[in-house]
Amino acid sequence: MAGQRVSREAAAGRALPTGRKVVQFEARIGYFYETIRGRRVKLLRIEPPTKDRADPLLGFGYVDEANRVIRIGPTVDGFDMEERIASKLLARVINP
Repeated sequence: MAGQRVSREAAAGRALPTGRKVVQFEARIGYFYETIRGRRVKLLRIEPPTKDRADPLLGFGYVDEANRVIRIGPTVDGFDMEERIASKLLARVINP
């Protein structure tokens, strides 16, 4: 349409799409989550962002049927993951 005003972002194709749903990931130590493969994990630690990493680093440990963290020798059987990736791959378990 002639004479229609648009923002610079929209004209350059950088405007955010409307209707996008934003879901915040709730990371609290002690909460249980389920992986996409159906394994249950517990959040054990949260490391703050650094200059090399923009997101917090979350440390998870796998749990057994009694919700006890599985240990292999002196270490926990688990993994570390950035928060933005965890929000896509893990679902919180409400009633463990």
